[in-house]
Amino acid sequence: MAGRSDPEAAQVEAMQEAGIVGSVSAAPMGSFRSFKLFDDGQSKPAQTLVYALHVTKELNKWKEKGQRQRKWFTPGEAASIVFEPDLARLLQGLAAGRVPLS
Repeated sequence: MAGRSDPEAAQVEAMQEAGIVGSVSAAPMGSFRSFKLFDDGQSKPAQTLVYALHVTKELNKWKEKGQRQRKWFTPGEAASIVFEPDLARLLQGLAAGRVPLS
């Protein structure tokens, strides 16, 4: 996001996509490789940084509510359902205590 730091962009994404508000870690807790799908149907490789967010509020209405359903999982549960293998490994490390929450 132009004009925003990576942690600030993570906060905005969390609010827009999941309707959650909170304080974000200054440093990423990890990253994962994936493919970003664009509106024109093309996809390109991407490296996504993952930031810890201490949630302080859940919104009843948010930008992408009609496109998404908010549901909470433990890191281990999330690791078993995500599509990106690198993200699953990061979540497994978090569940096992090998990835610290910054």
